[in-house]
Amino acid sequence: MNASRPRIVQHSFGSLGSGGPIGALGRILQSDLVESFEFRHVQQSMAAGGINLRLIRQMAREMRDFHPDMAHIRGLGNEGFHGVLAARIARVPRILVSVHGSVGDVVAGHGSLRQRIVSGVLEPITLRMATDVAVVCEAALHKAILRRVGHKLVGVVPNGVDIPSISATVRSRTRHALGIASDDVVLIIVARLAHDKGHANMLESLETLPRECRDNTHVLIVGDGPDSQSIAARAEKLEGVRAHMLGRRLDVDSLLAASDAFVLPSLHENMSNALLEAMAAGLPVVSTAVGGTTEVVSHGGGILVPPGDADALSEALEQILTDANLRKELGARARLAVEQNYTTQHMTAALASVYWRVLERQKK
Repeated sequence: MNASRPRIVQHSFGSLGSGGPIGALGRILQSDLVESFEFRHVQQSMAAGGINLRLIRQMAREMRDFHPDMAHIRGLGNEGFHGVLAARIARVPRILVSVHGSVGDVVAGHGSLRQRIVSGVLEPITLRMATDVAVVCEAALHKAILRRVGHKLVGVVPNGVDIPSISATVRSRTRHALGIASDDVVLIIVARLAHDKGHANMLESLETLPRECRDNTHVLIVGDGPDSQSIAARAEKLEGVRAHMLGRRLDVDSLLAASDAFVLPSLHENMSNALLEAMAAGLPVVSTAVGGTTEVVSHGGGILVPPGDADALSEALEQILTDANLRKELGARARLAVEQNYTTQHMTAALASVYWRVLERQKK
């Protein structure tokens, strides 16, 4: 191990500034962890498109040149496989994989041939090649894919977010830009546009709301993904509720400020950064009781409904839309829940503990 600060390679897929695991990584690279560890970011900016040996060799060279004590590979899937294999080739002594989700969550025995290969072959191989494994929520500890690597588990590192200031000016300006009146009620969903995120259930539930709920309600649909066209076509058919298909945005904080409640109707979830960011912004949440979402909302701040149940979702949304006092009360609880449990400081403290645990194993 390096005599001064231990050197840790951070591998991630995507671009800094976006959400998900790489969004959390951006906060980590700017945190006080840099005083205890020396980081190098090995970024995989695009999908590998199968097994990309050239990409693996390139990332292995970057890792080897850094002489790391450890590599932290964020996520499973095809990208996690590439990151772990590159770390193996670079002969990194300890390889930590943090499980933020898996293709297995999505396909559940179905999906394309490629997805089934990633889920059934590459993800188990990724975990076998790792020396250590961490998860982002307690619920993930029960995933079937982790049963064979239980001896490698080194801890739970929940996601963490920064607490924003709440600005009435930003709220007013953003609403004006979107053509939303000051007394309208705004729902927001920030998620990958894919069927497993539950957009169809949300849109169905909005259609069954009483007419008086729909007439002054807007829903901001933020994100992009493989099912964007079908979701947009479904949103266009809404009557009463006005849907805004906003695509991927870099001003999500402003959109949250303009909103009154956050909706997350996912069919499965580990721990959503978008959920935490919404709660930190003081928004009440209506969400499905899945994975780490249940753990987060158990601290207060929202209403949970069964996944895939459009009727239950509609009833919860009606409560939120018709009761301003409830929105205010749940929003305050949501912000407090994040302040007490899911800030960036909570995340970095848990991560530092896991890093030292992994590095101690290296000495043995």
